[in-house]
Amino acid sequence: MSTPAMNSPSTGPCLLSIVIPTRNRFDCASACIAAGRLAAPHAQIVIADSSDSNELQDHVATLPQVTGRLDYRRSPKDANVVENFEFALTHCVGEYVIFVGDDDVVGPQIEDVAAWAARDGIDAVVPYGNRFGVAYYWPGVDSKYFGDAYSGKVFVWSASGDRREVDPMSELRHAEQHVGRGLALLPRIYHGLVRRSTLTEVSARFGALFGGVSPDIYSAILIACVARRVVFLDFPFFIPGASPRSEAGSGAARTDRVSFDDSPYLKRFKNLRWNPLVPRFFSPYTVWGYSMVEGMRTAGLPVTALTYARIYVRCLAYCFGYRREIMAAVRQCGLQFGRGTMRAAMARAALEEVSHTLRRVLPRLLAPRAGGWARRHGEVVDSVAALRLVTSLVEPFRAPRSER
Repeated sequence: MSTPAMNSPSTGPCLLSIVIPTRNRFDCASACIAAGRLAAPHAQIVIADSSDSNELQDHVATLPQVTGRLDYRRSPKDANVVENFEFALTHCVGEYVIFVGDDDVVGPQIEDVAAWAARDGIDAVVPYGNRFGVAYYWPGVDSKYFGDAYSGKVFVWSASGDRREVDPMSELRHAEQHVGRGLALLPRIYHGLVRRSTLTEVSARFGALFGGVSPDIYSAILIACVARRVVFLDFPFFIPGASPRSEAGSGAARTDRVSFDDSPYLKRFKNLRWNPLVPRFFSPYTVWGYSMVEGMRTAGLPVTALTYARIYVRCLAYCFGYRREIMAAVRQCGLQFGRGTMRAAMARAALEEVSHTLRRVLPRLLAPRAGGWARRHGEVVDSVAALRLVTSLVEPFRAPRSER
């Protein structure tokens, strides 16, 4: 069922579509909508709501019309995240599309960035790699190591305005190597701008844009196989957020591990056929790893023993309580690739993990506080306040005359 709650007079194609999938988080979603309208007054904002109540729908119906389009869509309450994302995509009319979480922040000058991308024939614009440039943590976010030091704060690591073209397939190799740590500089529709014609090409070639159980890495892999011109822009036109009830907030507190059968997130995937080579429990690394493997398979890319070994080592390092499930997957992988190959892959993955841990721990020892060397700004109550603060902190985006 799809129910538009309100549309502004603007009904034709536009430059930018901002999509906000949401479920049962009215406070975050309403603030995200307000920030989106403030940052991008001419954009189409699609709200894909699978909440149990009509609170957000009723709220959207009261909002005044502006020059852009506010497009509320009621998705099925039992929809999983992949179905909700695919459902929302069908309602986008913008030349460029970005999906954001309901606790994220649509950043300053995003319409200017989209206009620059359109003018210069850019297929995708990436705002950050495995490390954020700017991030916002909602009040109430708790960290296992730093307590409430992240709560209600904006952190600014980098916002130089620099830009450079990246090789999507090279970034895919980086993302595979650092499983579960981020998307590297892969082109992505979740937290990044992608030209809608590129998305159409992906869907035509692979059947659908979203898949797996984590739509971000799965879709990024498929986009990387199609996008011809991808640019990394060190400017916060998008600001990742984390709230106490989000996956990012749970990750900060290390509370995002649960058995497979007890995961409400996974229960929404009806008839899910889990890959036996991926450990069978819910965590950022298993969800991400499963979806990465599914995306690579869909794209026709080779999935090696080392790919799986990296998943296992990450799980052993951060989810040791599920070692029985991890070792069961390791044994299955050994049967498929050979025990000798598996042992060599595990040894290499372990060395990579040790190297990464040393590189990660050293800066924390030099700057032992939340956010490390970042500039920190507190008392930030919601997405709108975060947008206004970041707008005041960073230099305005200035597009070059031409890059074609």
